[in-house]
Formats: sequence, C-alpha cells, structure tokens
Amino acid sequence: MRYLTTLVALCLFSIQPILSQFVMTPEAGAFGLFGGVVRSDLGQVSMIENAGLSHTYYQGFELGLKAELYRTELFKGNIYASYIQLGSHEFGDVESSASEVTVDLKAAKAVITPFMLKGGTDFVHGYAGGGVYGMYIFDQAIDAIGTAGGHWASGPALKELDYGLNLVAGVHVWNLELEINAQYGWAELGERFDGSIAKSKFMGLSLSYMFIQRDITRKNCRKTKQGFKR
Repeated sequence: MRYLTTLVALCLFSIQPILSQFVMTPEAGAFGLFGGVVRSDLGQVSMIENAGLSHTYYQGFELGLKAELYRTELFKGNIYASYIQLGSHEFGDVESSASEVTVDLKAAKAVITPFMLKGGTDFVHGYAGGGVYGMYIFDQAIDAIGTAGGHWASGPALKELDYGLNLVAGVHVWNLELEINAQYGWAELGERFDGSIAKSKFMGLSLSYMFIQRDITRKNCRKTKQGFKR
C-alpha cells in the first residue's frame, strides 16, 4: 500500500506541470469590441473562352463583439459575433464587350475559435489557431450595366447561408488585440453564367479593445515584474 501511495504521488507530481497549463489565468474571460477592414472575393473564377471572366478583391469592413471562451498559460479560445460587408469585383469580355460586375453582400457572422496556441504573459502575448464560422447573408446586390440579371446561372441571388474554416493570428497588448483572420467558405453559394462556382473567401485585419475581468492587483503586478527580474 505504501508503494502504491508513493507511485500515485510521483504520478501526480509529474503531471502537475501539464495540468497547470489548463488552469484559467487571472485575466480569463475578457470581452470587447472590434472593428477592421476585410478584403474578399467569391472564389477562384475560371478563365473561359469568349468570356475571360476574372476578378479583383472587394474592400469591405467588419464590426462586432468578441469574448474569450477560456485563457490558460498555453491556450485560449474566442467567440465572435459581427456585422460584415463583403463581396467581389468581377470583370471580363462578354460577347466582345467589356462587362464589370460588383457583388455587394451584407451579412451577420458568428465565429468560434476553440483552440489557439498562446505564447507570452497575460499582459503581452501572441496567439494563433483556428475554428469555424457561420454567416447569414441578409442583403445582396449586383452593380452592373446590362448584364446583372444574367450573372448568376443558378438563380437571381446567392444562397443566404455560408460556413467554413476560420484561421486566426494575433497579438495581445494589455487591453488591445491586433488580429489577422482568414476565412475560407465551404458552401457553394451559387453558379455564374460561365459555370464557375461562387465560394466566399476573405482576409481581415481588426483591432479590439478588451474589457478584462482582472483579478490581478498592482501588488501582483509588482511581484510578477520582480519574478521576471530574478
């Protein structure tokens, strides 16, 4: 029995540093506001004979709320809810005449990034990871001259529901977070007149101000700084 007790104690001692990485840090549970710019398109457009349809990026923006699911020494997770304006600027030669089409989309979006690696302290750290997003397109419009009605072969408008992969990398400094995110849609939103499929794809750069539920006092901060000096 004594040997068993000793073995259990040694096991607990050996895994204690690992388990400590999953304990919430004093600043876990931050929430805040974010806003930024979005550069988007509706997927790779095929180059077809007699059309030559191509695209350039559409510049939009995003505003929303962000909250931490958890924050430990090595990991963190976030959840987002936002309003986003995105789309695609497409152009090509159709029947020997130039045609330009701007697809303008307005949507409500939710994102969850449950697993991100974190490096640094609670006050200053970098992080990167990923998750999934879902988006509801509640308003869409096509700005074109003469060809807008026939741009989508699959119907008058794109599908309203979108979802896909979300990748995130950012840096946290005190109450601010500067973040880059890339999102790749999995849903086929519609088909163009040339047979190519529209899928959302965009990158964003945002700045957040986080309201931190801080249990760390100035005394704790001084102790932390002294610990770093040692």
